[in-house]
Amino acid sequence: MYRISPQLSEKIKHFATFPQTGVSLRQMVMFGQNPTQGTLFKASQFLSEELPIRLAHRVKELEELPHNLSDMPSIIRVKN
Repeated sequence: MYRISPQLSEKIKHFATFPQTGVSLRQMVMFGQNPTQGTLFKASQFLSEELPIRLAHRVKELEELPHNLSDMPSIIRVKN
């Protein structure tokens, strides 16, 4: 069973305090039509900032499930 270290737990808490940035379907379509090196660079910057935030939110949600659902074997498997 995997245990989150105290340092990682603090990082998760830190990133979970930031709001997730919304991306519309229209934005995704416009980005994908004619990507340039500049737009690809912006996308990589966005992802490097956004992925830790989104992952932290998912981890937090799994920890805060109601009625002890976070102790279910399937949820533990996902967390691990």
